[in-house]
Amino acid sequence: MTPLDRLLESYRATAISERDKGTAFEKLVAAWLVADPVQSKRFAQVELWSDWARRRELDRTDTGIDLVGMLHDGGFAAIQCKFFDANRRIRKEDIDTFISASAKPAFAERLIVETTDMPWSANAETMLHGQMVPTAVIGLRALRESQVDWSATPIATRSRRWAIRATRSTCSFGSSPSASRPQRPCAPFLNW
Repeated sequence: MTPLDRLLESYRATAISERDKGTAFEKLVAAWLVADPVQSKRFAQVELWSDWARRRELDRTDTGIDLVGMLHDGGFAAIQCKFFDANRRIRKEDIDTFISASAKPAFAERLIVETTDMPWSANAETMLHGQMVPTAVIGLRALRESQVDWSATPIATRSRRWAIRATRSTCSFGSSPSASRPQRPCAPFLNW
């Protein structure tokens, strides 16, 4: 089992609800997108949909967009996180609301980050083709192959409350502990 698999399993084991599990994964993805050497070239900042929408005085209702990433060129990417079991298949109905909600002028691109090892359904694959807003997909294999040190990310426990501040200043994907939490200058910072 890889360090990422252990981390994801800890989220599954400690979540008190599906929403709790999903939120933990969303925050992990937000931090990863600005810490990963490849993704950080695209993303300057990533935040929860509710925070991004609140600042813009938009409806913060969950309509399928989990995160919003600010691209280095100033544009925005709508991001959906799918924290499914590895043997689950992504179906069209799993992404319908995200595709609809992100088909707005505010978004230059879409990203779906998912944790399955299975091929997507034909209808889900077909839905992504020919969209006005381009859609990229990052799957479990790419997450596992990331150069981020997943073992330096704290394993979830029921007593920890996760919060995120995804900025370019610090991140928890490091090994230099300071006081009670590890931090390293580079990207985001998960505090617990």
